[in-house]
Amino acid sequence: MPSFRKVRSASSVRERRAVVIRRSLRAAAALALASLAAALAMPAVAQTAPAAPTGLTGWESATRVVTVQWDDPDDSTITKYQWRNTSLSGSFPSWTDISGSGATTTTATTAAFPNIWNRRIQVRACAGTTCGNASEVRVDVGQVPIIDVSITSTPRAGDTYTVGETGLTPIWWTVEGFRRCGD
Repeated sequence: MPSFRKVRSASSVRERRAVVIRRSLRAAAALALASLAAALAMPAVAQTAPAAPTGLTGWESATRVVTVQWDDPDDSTITKYQWRNTSLSGSFPSWTDISGSGATTTTATTAAFPNIWNRRIQVRACAGTTCGNASEVRVDVGQVPIIDVSITSTPRAGDTYTVGETGLTPIWWTVEGFRRCGD
């Protein structure tokens, strides 16, 4: 039996070579583009952590809302502030962003703390995802202030007095000064 050999035409050989060449060129181009992209890629710039807020103070309003305030650090890289609070002996929870804060923020107000006394509040600044060290302040919450008052009465012409069991009681009083207990 005679053996037959498949004969390919010159045009089919050229087409196959063209396909192989196109595939090789695509692979080479992809490799070149990947190398170029890697060479042009900018290295990530590490953010420097902002300094801890200075001059941190805190106080409670009559409605038990606590406000904290700190000095303006004049640092335009600050993108937000975060805070957290706990009791004097408690552990701090996770950080919470101070809503709407940024580089020029210097105060924040909490929701009311009903029946919770003596809070420790920490505040820190962040530049992007890099946050700095915290500053801490203690705020006495929910305590009735004790006021020391020194009252004196110096008779003046025209002052009115009433007579009681303990002697003369002036109707008119002068408050010399007061201070909150613990100040």
